[in-house]
Amino acid sequence: MAWKFTDVSPTMTANNSPSPYVTSASSELVSDTVRQAWHAFDKNYTTEGTKEWLSTTGGIPGWWKVDLGAVNACIIRKYIVYPVPLACSRTMGTWTFDGSNDNSNWTTIHTKTFTDWTMNTPVTFLCTNNSTSYRYYRFNISATSGPEGNYIGIGELYLYTGKFYGGFSGVSNPWIFMKEIYDNHKKLWTAKKELILPEDLGFSY
Repeated sequence: MAWKFTDVSPTMTANNSPSPYVTSASSELVSDTVRQAWHAFDKNYTTEGTKEWLSTTGGIPGWWKVDLGAVNACIIRKYIVYPVPLACSRTMGTWTFDGSNDNSNWTTIHTKTFTDWTMNTPVTFLCTNNSTSYRYYRFNISATSGPEGNYIGIGELYLYTGKFYGGFSGVSNPWIFMKEIYDNHKKLWTAKKELILPEDLGFSY
């Protein structure tokens, strides 16, 4: 019994490419084109202090956001963050991870404070309680993780959908539960004694 996660983050080459994905931020260090919002999704993490999203000076509080497009709305249940290269303390330290379907009304999915970033080391955050599909996802950031608080950034970001396989919600002993299903619902079994487990009984595959 375990979660299986699928990476749904795009590989972006600009804030609006490829379509229909759009990234944006409360501010970008636009004087340095390798630190725009889309670089959090460029799949090109480096240790040279380039190719990440970085805000302008004084960028706290701030936010980073992605519009997945209507056809790509999904339930995010995990995300992985790489710190800002060469300046880990500029990485977000306190934030909420929010979802929206109209880019106006936001629901907080996950609230976190994390300051123990290490160069070139990704950190995984789980939000498996989320059960709502959203088109827009946002990191609403209220503090950095260290003393260099004039900037805020994300080195690289990955978003994942997830599904729990083999789970029996609220069942203490799955094998007894399966025996009860057999005794009471023999129609769920094939002639070869292969069990057909419907999802509406709480099974997932």
